[in-house]
Amino acid sequence: MRSGSDASLVSWNSLGWPGKTFVQSGPSTDEIQSFNPGQPTVDPIRVYVGKEFSNNISEQARIAVKELERTDAFDRQALQIVVTTGTGWVDTQSTRPLEYLYNGDVATVSMQYSFLPSALSFVFDRDRVEQTARSLITGVREAVDRHEAQTGHRPKLFVYAQSLGAYGTQNAFPDLSDLVSGTDGIVFAGTPGISETHQRMTAMRNGSPCVETEGQSVLFVERREDIDASCAGRPRLMYMQNVSDPVVKWQSSLIWREPDWVAAEKAKGQLTPYFTWMPGVTYLQMTLDMLISGWAPALYGHNYGSSAVPAWQRLSGVQWDDARTDRLMDTIR
Repeated sequence: MRSGSDASLVSWNSLGWPGKTFVQSGPSTDEIQSFNPGQPTVDPIRVYVGKEFSNNISEQARIAVKELERTDAFDRQALQIVVTTGTGWVDTQSTRPLEYLYNGDVATVSMQYSFLPSALSFVFDRDRVEQTARSLITGVREAVDRHEAQTGHRPKLFVYAQSLGAYGTQNAFPDLSDLVSGTDGIVFAGTPGISETHQRMTAMRNGSPCVETEGQSVLFVERREDIDASCAGRPRLMYMQNVSDPVVKWQSSLIWREPDWVAAEKAKGQLTPYFTWMPGVTYLQMTLDMLISGWAPALYGHNYGSSAVPAWQRLSGVQWDDARTDRLMDTIR
């Protein structure tokens, strides 16, 4: 059920530290049963292909699909694709919720495109994250289509990407319809503010958490209550972004122009009235903030903690009350 096992197509050592951490973590069937008593539970599948296995992205994606086939992942209720941060790290606090929501009947797949931290990967491996997102998502989509044609069963397909992974995925699929095609839900956490797709969607918000465009409903989640916002259609794409995340707000234009979010957040009481934008100075402050924003407490800065739980609950359509959602947030925190 896990990559790196004796039956796996990839060796344990080829997973690297991020892959080993990912495949050996996650809830056990006992832990899932304890949370969902009385429900039939299976062991979640976790597939990972490291950069040490192959430096060829297309080959990595091909083997990732083969690993999914080997583990009968396409027979599961749901399949989750994760586009990692620069080092190949998978944020398991954000990927574990689906394993609980579906009683373990989930397969999660990811692959590594760089050994460098996201800031350096952005400079040296930016093309690789885009290639990884397109190769992995396209490869899995096509495999899901084949499985449905052969068996009549189609697992729900979800995509999660954080930080540089979110940036690369949006660049790989700049057309919104192409991005959401064949998927049941996408969560982008901490999308860098330089993402053109994110900028375009943000400009269309008009103060609302919902954006309606290209026949799709897009939901921006800055606070827990935004999850329940009423949109014209069922949201299939969510942007999770902490109000205090400098990665989401950083743009080169901060050097010479006051951003729109300053006035908007002051009006909502989300920013101290004493905050003053200063040419060059604010840019430097936010640049330095980005370097330490991942060390902030959960749900602040660039640390999204267990905030994906209510997002996945809404996208999956699983009917849980708020108390149960809160309990899961505490469980995986």
